[in-house]
Order: sequence, then structure tokens, then C-alpha cells
Amino acid sequence: MAICFISKKLWLNGNNVSHSNIKTKRHIRSNIQKRRIFDSQSGCFFKIKLSNKGLKILERMNFSKCLKRIQD
Repeated sequence: MAICFISKKLWLNGNNVSHSNIKTKRHIRSNIQKRRIFDSQSGCFFKIKLSNKGLKILERMNFSKCLKRIQD
């Protein structure tokens, strides 16, 4: 199961709707990417799974601030 490390996004539940209006359940998956992030405080790289929203949050803040935000 792919979960965003920062925003904790999973998936949405939705319906496929046919022409005759028959609805079947489906999962709408978020856009999860694997990224290699460098932490300047510890001086090492981390491989994490991020959604595009999480990547935008990470670009605004550095990695250590995001870790503090997640831990709180």
C-alpha cells in the first residue's frame, strides 16, 4: 500500500459509472512517487514515498522541518 510520508495520503473510494448508470466500487489512487531526499542536518539520503502535494510541501520547507511537523 502506497502512503505519502508527509501528507499521509492513501486513496479515495469512488464509483465506476457505466452508460446504464450501474455503479461499481473502485479506488482512486493518489500520485505517489519514490524520491531520494538529502537531509542537510544528518548529511545522508533517505528514500521516501511522496505524493505530489507532499513534494510541494517538502520544497517549501526543508526535510528536518517536515520531520518535526510529522512527529508532532
